[in-house]
Amino acid sequence: MLESTDYGGVLARRDVRSAARIYVKGLFVAEEPNFLFSYNITKPSAALRRALNRERSNLGRGAYSDRVKAILTACWSTEVAGLLAEDLNGYTSGRLHDELGWRDVAVHACRVLQTNEKVMFVTAWQMAGDTAQLRYARDDGYRIVVVPEDIARSLGGLTDLNGRPLIDLDRYRNEWNESFSFTFVEAAAMTPAERAAFGRTQEIGALAGVDLARRNTVVLISGTMRLNETGNPVLGIWEAAERRIVIRRDQLGELTRYGGYVAPRDRTHDQRNSGRVTGLRIRAVTPARPDSRHGATRLKPRRDHGLHACSSVLNSARSSDAEVGLPASWLSRSSVFQTAR
Repeated sequence: MLESTDYGGVLARRDVRSAARIYVKGLFVAEEPNFLFSYNITKPSAALRRALNRERSNLGRGAYSDRVKAILTACWSTEVAGLLAEDLNGYTSGRLHDELGWRDVAVHACRVLQTNEKVMFVTAWQMAGDTAQLRYARDDGYRIVVVPEDIARSLGGLTDLNGRPLIDLDRYRNEWNESFSFTFVEAAAMTPAERAAFGRTQEIGALAGVDLARRNTVVLISGTMRLNETGNPVLGIWEAAERRIVIRRDQLGELTRYGGYVAPRDRTHDQRNSGRVTGLRIRAVTPARPDSRHGATRLKPRRDHGLHACSSVLNSARSSDAEVGLPASWLSRSSVFQTAR
């Protein structure tokens, strides 16, 4: 016996090649070819007792299914819940045992599993995405458990048996972002190529008509960034309270890409800024939809606008800071740049 409850016991199948067996107080009453476990019901319901009065062998599932559910949802052990949760992985291949077709049982298995293990629940689609947050979760010691879409939706807002919220990708990302801290990279620690790109920061700002020094705005480079809703690190963020632009380190690898995040501009500013700088093409950044989760306006680099390279040296825009400056959305609240691939 794997586990005993007030309603009966969960029995390991003696041979997976043979059907599971259903007992009522030790009396064999039915076989179930696609059950994960066998069961001995010790507290039959009134409906089951009536069915037994009519037929003592080969009972229909409807007579005892409620008691099997009650047994499973009363289990607390990893011996039972762990096997149920592992069986959920068979959903995508169509090899799911019948007990997992009962939503209450599947959800309870997830609750028990997290009570006893450090796990994170994802869907097959999320698993296939192989985003950064999945790698972070594994590094943090989480075991990834794949569950069907409908079960994943049911887990939101639920807790394990100790009262801790169940961990799915959204919750892990939110908790990761809340505990996040930047890993700033000093110029001395940069490669020569990175340092060369970083050294043109003020020049790039002037090209877009933004006097970073006058605005008391600093540009910092970080090796780590917050996660966006797709589970990947954002490329850059404007933090109004600290008056700083933080850009992910790998964006220094290409000057045009780095420039697009140092000097993002609203679409209305494209025509007023006509400055040029040798070997540089800055891509404009235009507002996208608000990010309600972080209270920020997300921005996406545009490829159809920009300042094209030529052989001349810097020719800064003549517009005043008051006219061009930083976009209004920057000045009012944090702005997160959308991941560009």
